[in-house]
Amino acid sequence: MMGSRSDSTRGENMISRSLTAVLIGVIVAAAIGAAGALLILDSEDERTFTLTYYKNGNKVSENTVAAGTSITIIGVADAAGDNERFVGWNTRPDMTGPTLPPGMPLKVDRDMSLYAMMAGHGVFAIILPEKQVGFSISADPLLVGSGGSSIISYSLMPNFIDDDLVIAVNGNPMKLDAMRKIHLADITEDKVVTVVGVYDKREHSISLPDPQTGYVLTSSAERVHHGESYTLEYKLLPGYRETGDFAIHMNGVDKKLPSGGIVLIEDVRGDHAITVTGVEPILFDVVHGKNISVLVNGAPSSKATVEDLVTILPAEGYSIPDTFNGQIKGRFVAEGKGYRITESIVFPSVLKITAGTNTKIDGWGSETVFVCPEDRFKISASSGYSLPDNYVDTVRGLSGAKYSSGWFSFSDDAVLPSIFKVDFYGHNKVHATFFVVGNGECPFPTNNPQRDFYHFDKWQMGSKYISEDMLVYAVWIPNQYNVAFGKNLIYSINGEPHSKPGSYAITVEDALTIKASSGYELPLGYLPSGVFMKNGDNYYITSNFSLADIYYVQYLDGVTGLSKKYFFSDNQMHTIVNPRSQPNPLFTFDLSGTVYEMEDFIGWIYDGLIYENDTIVVKEDIMFFSMWSEI
Repeated sequence: MMGSRSDSTRGENMISRSLTAVLIGVIVAAAIGAAGALLILDSEDERTFTLTYYKNGNKVSENTVAAGTSITIIGVADAAGDNERFVGWNTRPDMTGPTLPPGMPLKVDRDMSLYAMMAGHGVFAIILPEKQVGFSISADPLLVGSGGSSIISYSLMPNFIDDDLVIAVNGNPMKLDAMRKIHLADITEDKVVTVVGVYDKREHSISLPDPQTGYVLTSSAERVHHGESYTLEYKLLPGYRETGDFAIHMNGVDKKLPSGGIVLIEDVRGDHAITVTGVEPILFDVVHGKNISVLVNGAPSSKATVEDLVTILPAEGYSIPDTFNGQIKGRFVAEGKGYRITESIVFPSVLKITAGTNTKIDGWGSETVFVCPEDRFKISASSGYSLPDNYVDTVRGLSGAKYSSGWFSFSDDAVLPSIFKVDFYGHNKVHATFFVVGNGECPFPTNNPQRDFYHFDKWQMGSKYISEDMLVYAVWIPNQYNVAFGKNLIYSINGEPHSKPGSYAITVEDALTIKASSGYELPLGYLPSGVFMKNGDNYYITSNFSLADIYYVQYLDGVTGLSKKYFFSDNQMHTIVNPRSQPNPLFTFDLSGTVYEMEDFIGWIYDGLIYENDTIVVKEDIMFFSMWSEI
């Protein structure tokens, strides 16, 4: 049978049996005292046995123990001075048996006596394995003086194999000679001999539960030799629990175990069929937020186990955001479009956030987005708009809104406030612009616009609560100017004719027509630019002004019959000149070629007075007649 095993299997079993042979007592004690580990024996035995300790022929101690009990070997045989040293207990009074060190575990399965092994000054001990199963090993002698030698003899028992045999002295592997002996020479210390790799030829199988639901149970080996040991490792999976009837069974025998530990099973004497009972899925609570439904295996439910497939169905008009899984409270494993839960779980709400007119939700790229309560985002204005100063406070006032350091989050659906632009148009340009929260109150500009020849009255706005973009126009009242009209004028105001002198209150919006009366002309510069603006046949007034009376000054030559008429404003100065020298281009008489060419000019006569090169003030119509003298 052993010839069919692979080298790797032999290596693994060698290591397993080495640990069993050398450390079996330590493992068993740990298995009894440690949480989650337990020693399981292959059979029950109600007998008791006596363990007796001797030193130098005297009884040191005697203990009665139950069959199969593992005890710890004592170390009470104190050495007597420097000439005596206690090195352990031997199983034979002549010290030719195995040596057991103090503190080593020992399973009592018969009446036993142990004999203190004392080494004197310069004397060293050969300490043999306590448990010699399938082999026999001895040393001659067991106590050796310093520098002395000893011969270790080894033999294999029937029905055992030692393909993986390793005999070590103080941890160093040794080679057997042809006589299956090991020669130790020049001994200057105690020699501890260990033997591993000896097996019973019989093998037994270990079969584990299949399938394993809710737990994982593994074995250190699939097959073990008769009388050998193996370990089971048990782990409860998330989402399952152990009920009151939880147990690991071996060949149908109920062996209750604490959950989640390592189990040592030793002294195997038959095939082992391992089963597990008392593991069931935990029924967890399933809680969900707003605008979603939870389906457990396709049906609405508030309870589920790890074996159930939990799926999420958004409400009509809603979509599950990509951030949904990150806000689930509780452990789960995503499986396709569903979840396997391993504890009570809370699914977050799905919320609809709609951007207002002229606003946008940064980074989401849509006017309507679906978020979860822990999603944080920023809100900004669309291109060409700005967030009003009170926008953040307005959003914070929405149900379920939270705000921190520029970031918003919501626990309820929300429609974000709109933003509208209000332009206040003064004259030919925008005077002021305000961005207003939708349905909020728009402020008015703190300073009034300016316009030539007008004064500001008010802003032409209906409701001050804004629900759309608006252009608000200024209402202007034209300034009133007093215009006095003198004599010899024919004028109309907005089409109403006048011919008598008088004063009127006129604005820049009133259309004037101004002409001289019949027989008169408007003097040059009579309607100054900037005061009277002409547009077609109409004039428009831009300041207070008086239009003076219009008079003429007419020069008549009685000899030639030549006449010249000039027009002046009231009180305008006029200089009379000699017609021959003609220094004034406004007054010209050409006498050349006439009979008066050589006559001398005396002056002009008006109202009995003669004027020559005089300056007069025109306050009325004047008719001058020329006077000549013969040469």
